[in-house]
Amino acid sequence: MKLKQILPYKLRRMIPMICMAGATILTSCEKPIPEVPDKPDPEVPEVPDNPDTEPYVPTKIEILSFNFSNMNEVETENISKIAADSTVKTIYLNSMTPDYYLVYTTDDLTKVRPILQEMVDAGKPKTVGYGGFNFQPGGIPPEDSLWMVEQGWTVNQPQVKIPGKDVILNCGRSRHSQIQPDSIKYHAQNPDIQNIFLNLIYSREYLSWTDAERITEERNFLETSIKAGNGKAKGYGNFQFQPGLIKPADSTWFVENGWTVNKQLQDIQNVKQR
Repeated sequence: MKLKQILPYKLRRMIPMICMAGATILTSCEKPIPEVPDKPDPEVPEVPDNPDTEPYVPTKIEILSFNFSNMNEVETENISKIAADSTVKTIYLNSMTPDYYLVYTTDDLTKVRPILQEMVDAGKPKTVGYGGFNFQPGGIPPEDSLWMVEQGWTVNQPQVKIPGKDVILNCGRSRHSQIQPDSIKYHAQNPDIQNIFLNLIYSREYLSWTDAERITEERNFLETSIKAGNGKAKGYGNFQFQPGLIKPADSTWFVENGWTVNKQLQDIQNVKQR
């Protein structure tokens, strides 16, 4: 007996349509998926150099003063520390008293060049000689004299050569001949001069003062000298007074104009002054 399956008419009409739809779907699945192009990495804009930005230029000046009797006290280690400071532009090795060397014999003067050589080498290329040396004729070998001149000092010259834009005028108790207002005005009028340093030497001599009014008189004189410099004059060095003796106003003025007051000399300014 055959089993004959009879489908309704509507269902028989729908079967071919379903098959066609399935074939269409299968065909569409075989189509390749289009590739999406990779987006390029965003460009990083270049930052232009700022034309107003200038490289850092050190401007600080250090002065180490000495004479024949205390040359060994200017320690080369301290000069090296100063030279390692990136803010320091120049280290002046200041020969305070050129005539000191007139009284020494040739045997004594043989010690001068080696000591100076150590001082210069310790701070190269920032070390510069300043001031001068006066010797008896034939007191030192010609090659030593030439070397000193090459480093910036003068030898047997009546006037100190001014190196570049800085002038160092030594001052201190009863030693104001170099910082008279007329002398400072003379240097200040020179357009090539940038700094006039009133370099305090032998500062411990002020420890013998017992009158605060005397300190005020010293301040008044130095104030006249500073004003004569027309903005170029400034103090350098350390005043040492009896504790509590100096008036606060005087102490403030010294500090504002470049000196220090009753401050132990740091390694960077390590010159024992007598």
